[in-house]
Amino acid sequence: MITHSARNGYLYTMDRFNGQIIGAKPYMDNVNWTKGIDQKTGKPIDYDPSKEIQTYAGIANLSPTRPSRKSARRSSAATITGRRPTAPTPSSSTYRP
Repeated sequence: MITHSARNGYLYTMDRFNGQIIGAKPYMDNVNWTKGIDQKTGKPIDYDPSKEIQTYAGIANLSPTRPSRKSARRSSAATITGRRPTAPTPSSSTYRP
């Protein structure tokens, strides 16, 4: 047996020879991204195999075709100028001791 405490708040116990899930239980009190883990598959109970991108706990408003505002803002300078943004160069009026 192998036990793995994942970043998602669940402790997984698996058979070390075939990888089959023996059990999965939360090791934190405030795990709220899913209703639980399917003990046979090890996937979240909310998992929907018909969806290309899975959404959990109210983050369904993210669109995979539209970049988020944060990533759009970060890449706007590179898109407009065609090059990566660089650090500003010091001007002649910069104080130098």
